[in-house]
Amino acid sequence: INRCASTTLPGGQADVISLSLGGGAFSSACDSDTAAIAVNNAFNAGVVVVVAAGNDAAANAVGTPACASGAITVAAIYDDNYPNCDFPTQTTFSFTNCSDTNPVVNQRCCFSNRSSLLEVTAPGCIIFSDDSTVAAGNGLVGFCGTSQATPHVAGLAALLLDANPSLTPTQVRTHINNGAVDLGTAGFDTNFGWGRVDAINS
Repeated sequence: INRCASTTLPGGQADVISLSLGGGAFSSACDSDTAAIAVNNAFNAGVVVVVAAGNDAAANAVGTPACASGAITVAAIYDDNYPNCDFPTQTTFSFTNCSDTNPVVNQRCCFSNRSSLLEVTAPGCIIFSDDSTVAAGNGLVGFCGTSQATPHVAGLAALLLDANPSLTPTQVRTHINNGAVDLGTAGFDTNFGWGRVDAINS
């Protein structure tokens, strides 16, 4: 994180950092945590930092550095990519801590951490990704996780900065949140944050 935020990198610092990592369980901002400090330093240096909320099915907690004040924290919802050739008849998706049966588009994935620290949700199940276990990198696999949702939001941040490179991380966050399609309880809620990201709205 520190390296990506460094202005001494060849080509300059990153515009957006996408983080699919974390640990612990924090119900409030954890700005004294080492990883959170790095995220906040990057944010203060002008870098947008998007972080996965975590997959512990927590009722009100996220890992670090998703709990950093400068992080755009992302939860996972279902996309509409099933049934498909990988999952032709699957109707139940089981994880280490929960199961979803006959989930519908925009339903919060049961494993996705809920929290007052969430910003937005994005499709996080079934998302097709490169399967590194397949020789020559020719495989795709359907994954579920907040780590699958986070890059959608990082990509949106990049689109916003491409449209207006002068935007600050706070302004990018505001555009993302204000453009989100509200899900669940009206306005902000701990299941969906401000809602599902929408590139056109943002």
